[in-house]
Amino acid sequence: MFINLNFLGVSGQISVQHSLKTDKESLLEFKKSIKIDPKLVLSNWNATTEVCSFYGIDCNDGNRVTTMKLVGTKLVGPFSPVITNLTALRTIDLSDNELYGSIPHGISSLRNLESLLLDLNSLEGLIPESLSTLSNLMLLDLGSNLLHGEIPPSLFSNCTLSNLDLSYNNLVGKIPSQIGNCPDLWNLNLYNNQFIGEIPSSLTNATNMYNLDVEYNNLSGELPSNLVSKLPNLRNLHLSYNRMVSHDNNNNLDVFFTALSNCSTLKELELAGMGLGGTLPDSIKRLGANFSYMMLQENRIYGSVPSIIAKLSNLIYVNLSSNLLNGTISPEISRLTRLDKFWLSHNFFTGEIPKEIGYFRHLGELELSHNRFTGEIPVTLGNLIGLSSLSLNNNLLTGNIPSSLGNCISLSSLDLSYNRLTGKIPPGLLSAMSQNAIFLNLSHNHLSGSLPPELSMLVTIKVINLSFNSFTGSAFPKISSYMAVEILDLSSNSFHDELPEYLSTLTSLEEFDVSNNSLSGTIPVSLSKIPTLRLLNLSFNNFQGKVPTGGVFNSVTSLSFVGNPNLCGHVSGLRSCHHKKKLRRITGSKAKPELKPQPELNKKFPRITYKELVDATNGFDEQRLLGSGGFGRVYKGSLPDGIQIAVKVLQLQTGNSTKSFNRECQVLKRIRHRNLIRIITACSLPDFKALVLPFMANGSLDNRLYPDSPLGSGSSDINLIQRNMGNSTADMLCGSIGYIAPEYAYGSITSTKGDVYSFGILVLEMVTRKRPTDDMFSEGLSMHKWVKTNYHRHMEHVVDSTLVQTTREQLLDVKKMWEVAIGELLELGILCTQELPSSRPTMLDVAGDLDRLKRYLTGETTATFASSLGISSSTTSIDD
Repeated sequence: MFINLNFLGVSGQISVQHSLKTDKESLLEFKKSIKIDPKLVLSNWNATTEVCSFYGIDCNDGNRVTTMKLVGTKLVGPFSPVITNLTALRTIDLSDNELYGSIPHGISSLRNLESLLLDLNSLEGLIPESLSTLSNLMLLDLGSNLLHGEIPPSLFSNCTLSNLDLSYNNLVGKIPSQIGNCPDLWNLNLYNNQFIGEIPSSLTNATNMYNLDVEYNNLSGELPSNLVSKLPNLRNLHLSYNRMVSHDNNNNLDVFFTALSNCSTLKELELAGMGLGGTLPDSIKRLGANFSYMMLQENRIYGSVPSIIAKLSNLIYVNLSSNLLNGTISPEISRLTRLDKFWLSHNFFTGEIPKEIGYFRHLGELELSHNRFTGEIPVTLGNLIGLSSLSLNNNLLTGNIPSSLGNCISLSSLDLSYNRLTGKIPPGLLSAMSQNAIFLNLSHNHLSGSLPPELSMLVTIKVINLSFNSFTGSAFPKISSYMAVEILDLSSNSFHDELPEYLSTLTSLEEFDVSNNSLSGTIPVSLSKIPTLRLLNLSFNNFQGKVPTGGVFNSVTSLSFVGNPNLCGHVSGLRSCHHKKKLRRITGSKAKPELKPQPELNKKFPRITYKELVDATNGFDEQRLLGSGGFGRVYKGSLPDGIQIAVKVLQLQTGNSTKSFNRECQVLKRIRHRNLIRIITACSLPDFKALVLPFMANGSLDNRLYPDSPLGSGSSDINLIQRNMGNSTADMLCGSIGYIAPEYAYGSITSTKGDVYSFGILVLEMVTRKRPTDDMFSEGLSMHKWVKTNYHRHMEHVVDSTLVQTTREQLLDVKKMWEVAIGELLELGILCTQELPSSRPTMLDVAGDLDRLKRYLTGETTATFASSLGISSSTTSIDD
């Protein structure tokens, strides 16, 4: 590049004579650095075209280049430092490209620069301190890049900034207090970084602050009531997903809401996902006429929703889901006539759903799921002609599905599952959904009758779940061959027809479950031709003949066909189709197979005396105590030959202790598995009973998961890979209650299926940090049921909170991998802990899945995780 150099004799420094000519030369150099120009936007950047006519370039009276604007052109290449030669630039807007590299320090030469927009690229490195010398800079947008490090305090030394966006980067440290040197700052976006500390109080100097968004960081301290009380022009305040608390030890929201009343133009308030405690205060009514968006979900707000909320007549979006709210919904709520989204799910509301909700003429989304609502679905909901999503699932609703819902012609998503609804599906409801249908879940009710023909009109539907009802008749051809359905679950009903061959036309189908019906005939070969199908469950029907090969049939296990005794085929666990003739030659033999005698304890294990155990544990010294459970205590000991042992001593005063000891001996003495702890021996006297087990020197999983328990001594910081790759399973358990398969309680013979159950419980415990003996598991609620109920849509409610937080702190690609893995572990635990032993997978299948998952997490493979059990990679985000 040609540059004219003039030497100034006084200073001895080099000065570059910039001109329109040098501007053009610099732009042509910039073009050379671009590797890919997919839209050919730089095609007229050449020697023959006037520089002021270059695409995206503007000049000031034809003298110098003042504007460079190439937005969304998808240019690929480094951010060339040659741009710093364009010293007359006032605006650089290179947003939404694929530029990489670092921001050049020489950018300080652009003394006239007023706006610098480099968002939505892949820029790395630190924010250059040289930006602080740009005394005319008002707009700085570096959002959605890969920048790291801290914000240099010097950036605000002579601050002229009015608009600053550093969101979606990997920035750390505290927000510099010097940011208060920007009195004209009206827009501040710092969300989705890793900032710590409190929001600087110096921001009170920015009295014109209009938008403050610091969501998804690690900011702490009390909600900034003093700050917001001095920002009278604040319109949008987004603080969600940080580590802040409410006042008075996280029990008082009134202080903050009172301070907010000074923000007379406030429109949006987001305080989600922080575990804020307290009740909704009466001061909420003073939030002003413009207040429209209130998002307080995923907190610990308790009490009722005050009726005075109805005074906020301009509310458009209310989200109070996942709190501890209770009581009934006041009919006064009908005064919120502008409401578009109303979310109260995952609380403890009771009573009937007020009919007044049907008067929200603009309502688009109504989410009342996972509460304790009773009574019938209000007929008035049929007035909501603009309703697109209705979720009333997981309540105690009764009665019929109101036919008035047929007026909701915009309805695309309907979830009424897990209630006590009866009657038939209203045909008009399906007709109303025919244009926009995406999601339909009516499962786990008491619905009956045949499926309406109008079901076939839902050609845009993605998910249909009608399982666990009492539907009868033919399900096909009600399921149209033109549907775009991806998940189809008709299980646990009384359908009795055959599967049609046209199922192959459902080319988007991923999951197909018709188990527990009365279907018959052969399995259509056409199912093997659906390329997307990855989960297939045909169990417990009356299918017969040979299981097809190819496609999904090459990856399923016998669990997909259990309960169909007339099936045969290549799948492991099914009888071979070639054995039929041989079986006919067997004539009337009634001889029973010889059972191998089980080894007696005293024949297979070395004897040990009470005195030897006393000596080994130094008299059962409290210093040797490793842990305790409901039926005993565990001590560390050392035998004369140096072998380290763990001695589990039974507390005989416990009512079921002797029975527990005998049962545990019978079970443990039969276990032979490399991943399960072996029993060394036992000591049984009338007044003393103990099991002797190998001592695990690396400590116990129990201590790691529950470090705050009286006997916990480990760290709770166990990452996902450690949870997934433990070398043993039962080695850390102080007791077996809660881990033993339920069939053993009824006298069933020990089997590998019981081992699978125990392993599944342990998997669920590692992910949830909940013992299977936790007090919450009572009155019919088991760990299996609890996890299964929340898995599909609210997985974050069962996952250990520290694991959720650690996942959120990962980089985007790692975060996605962890979310997939957590979902797979939960579903694996659910499958392993099914009540029916025959429904559980084999340990061979489980081990294969865990090995693939381990390699997926450790980066040994970049492939999308695929399970041999038919488990799908989870698409549920923990942030949902």
